[in-house]
Amino acid sequence: MAWFVSLTKTEWPLTKGDYDTLQLSYEVIPASKHRQPDEAQYTKYCRLDIKISRTLSAIWGLGKRALEAQLVEYGKDYIRKELQKDTLAERSMIELSTSNAPNDPLYQIELETYMIPWGFSVE
Repeated sequence: MAWFVSLTKTEWPLTKGDYDTLQLSYEVIPASKHRQPDEAQYTKYCRLDIKISRTLSAIWGLGKRALEAQLVEYGKDYIRKELQKDTLAERSMIELSTSNAPNDPLYQIELETYMIPWGFSVE
């Protein structure tokens, strides 16, 4: 089944401890219902919390905007995989740390032209 994912909000809530968290709020709609009159009844509202250890964040050495771009891309990959496996939950979490993430940012992003992808398709 094909899906359309619409990111609706990104937020950095205040956190304690060694982690910062980016919250992605998003909607998932079957592609066949996207922009149809009955779209709302098929829409699933979800949130993904992406936690990153401050140690890993320091190793990556990215500014807030560049870090957010990296985490949004991690989130998109996670959402794609979960939809393809048909295991997407309404609330989920990814935790990135020095033990499970690379020491260099995974995605090559040109910040001058990067805009958060507010909508993307999943086949």
